[in-house]
Amino acid sequence: MAGSIPLDELRKDTKLTKLVSALMSKGVSRIDPEISCEGFSYRIVEDSLALTPEQAKDLLDQYVDLRAFTKYVKDQLLRCPNCNSYFIQGRFRCPFCNSINLEKSYLIEHYACGTLRRKEDFERDGKLVCPICGGELKTEGVDYRYAGAWFTCRDCKKQFNMPSVRFVCRRCNMELSIDKIELTILNSYAAEDVVVKMVSKETIVVAPLVNFLRSLGLTVSSPGTLVGKSGVHHIFDLIIEIRSEGTSAPLAVDVSKSLEGASEFDVIAMFAKVVDAGVKIPVLVAMPKMSDMGKKLAASYGINVIEGTSLDELFEKFRSLLKDKVKL
Repeated sequence: MAGSIPLDELRKDTKLTKLVSALMSKGVSRIDPEISCEGFSYRIVEDSLALTPEQAKDLLDQYVDLRAFTKYVKDQLLRCPNCNSYFIQGRFRCPFCNSINLEKSYLIEHYACGTLRRKEDFERDGKLVCPICGGELKTEGVDYRYAGAWFTCRDCKKQFNMPSVRFVCRRCNMELSIDKIELTILNSYAAEDVVVKMVSKETIVVAPLVNFLRSLGLTVSSPGTLVGKSGVHHIFDLIIEIRSEGTSAPLAVDVSKSLEGASEFDVIAMFAKVVDAGVKIPVLVAMPKMSDMGKKLAASYGINVIEGTSLDELFEKFRSLLKDKVKL
């Protein structure tokens, strides 16, 4: 639950701030492991925080314990207990003599006469022909079916449908039975919405934006409140006092709270406040982007949209908007 998340503690976590910022810049909300024969990687965590794969996984698990992230089982890796390598491959052995010199084939069952033999026994001049009744097998599922794998040991000549399965580490060459192999579960991690809203809005976008606007000599309140004609107090992420010819008018700014960016629902929510409060210059900030439907709706409502994948891009677009709207 949102109330149980230690937001005050998480606000001070600079690693969490950097991580959520990296997620926003990529336009993603979920961290999936990348898997190769060398092991696993949580690339976005490692790159943004200079961590090893193991350190990245441990940090994400810590955030799960703090209820900042939720984890979902994604995959599993086998690990060698001798050298800790993830470069593990399967090895089939004969269950009778332990040889690895095996030949694999497939069993085919001919529906018409019930013949069950290896695929090679049916192959004739590029066709499948029953070696017992001579009928041609044309369509799988109609004339015949594959009935499973079939193995022959070239050393002891025994035949069987299930070999003895072992594992071999390609780094240290140790062969392992299933009871000796180590199992690592890999998770995907998704940031809790309340944490995303807190970090992305308050720390990543709003605070730097306030500092930037104040550096231009503007008076900024964050959060800011305007009283509407209805008497309702409307809260905006920023209120900028624009002074001109002895009068002042508020420029109201809201910042999208979603990692994926703003949508038409953000526009609708802001429009209701803008109309009641009589805001002349409403601005909706979307990082990294605004949906196409949101852009169309914002244009029809007279709401200015600023998009950006980085703070520098947002600052530059905000500077241009201010020059255009208030002639700074």
